[in-house]
Amino acid sequence: MQLAPLFPIFYRILQPSFPNCLWAGNPHTKAIALTFDDGPHPQYTPEVLAVLDRYKITASFFWLGVCVNRSPAIAKAVSDRGHWIGLHGYDHRSFAMLSPNDLKDSLEKTQVAIYNACNLQPEQVRDVRPPMVYLRLLL
Repeated sequence: MQLAPLFPIFYRILQPSFPNCLWAGNPHTKAIALTFDDGPHPQYTPEVLAVLDRYKITASFFWLGVCVNRSPAIAKAVSDRGHWIGLHGYDHRSFAMLSPNDLKDSLEKTQVAIYNACNLQPEQVRDVRPPMVYLRLLL
């Protein structure tokens, strides 16, 4: 489902309630936000880290708690390099299909997994990218 046409509506509703969120970049600067979802992955994340290290690039990683639990050393390596860590849910279930309690549980379990692997406190890992939500930029 393409949600890009709904973004202006979401923006008008959500932006006043969440003014500290990043809703748009600075149109006068050339910058790219590099983000990765679903990991950490035992094969691909180290490969991505090698490229990021080579070019001295910092990125954002939105993780699944189940993957963090499977690959805690890789999660720690990402965190130790200063990359931004966010939540992508525990097991990639659509947030829209979860009850409020299940959603809260999914995010909290992911925070615990990240804390156990990276020693990042839950208040340090609060950004969320819901799984299965695709926004297409209309240029």
